[in-house]
Amino acid sequence: MKKNWIMYALCGVLGVAVIVLYVLVLTNGCCKKGAGKQAESLVSEDSSLPLAFVNKDTLLKKYDLYIEMEEQMKLEENRSKSKIEKKAQELQKAQAEFQEKYENNAFLNRQRAEAAYNDLMKKQRELQEMDGQLSAELMKKQGELQQKLRATIDSVIRVYNEEKGYQFIIGNSAGVGILDDLLYADPSYDVTDEVLEMLNKKEE
Repeated sequence: MKKNWIMYALCGVLGVAVIVLYVLVLTNGCCKKGAGKQAESLVSEDSSLPLAFVNKDTLLKKYDLYIEMEEQMKLEENRSKSKIEKKAQELQKAQAEFQEKYENNAFLNRQRAEAAYNDLMKKQRELQEMDGQLSAELMKKQGELQQKLRATIDSVIRVYNEEKGYQFIIGNSAGVGILDDLLYADPSYDVTDEVLEMLNKKEE
């Protein structure tokens, strides 16, 4: 499984935050006089904008829970792979034995040969069913871990923002797509380390 599975999920919601930011702050601020004055007063009062950003690459790379989830998924994948490989080797051995008997006319009669052939087909179907079942279980596990990760990050960011009072906390990542959600950001608005510290403390 690819390591970027969680990052793709986070991009959607964080992308929406960027759109909302542009529409509400930039568009309304430029086109509506009242909103423009309000935005101007916010900037003039404390000389800072009510927004911050989190670097998603750094967050996931250093977030203990995400690292544990990746290790857990890797372990599950290896277990599934081992089961499939073992079953495939057994089937391959049975196919080789059948072929040898057939070529040497070792079957007592046609019915015995057909029964052995049907048994091979049954084992092959069982292998395919096992492969599909294990893949479905892995996808379900991924979904559960993804929901847990997202819920934890959302919870911590809400708690973090109760003190900071930002209007928007958006995300950027150089590892997804050609263009980032955030095309430019002043490093002074980067709150990644603060959020990361709170996330990892929560897991202790």
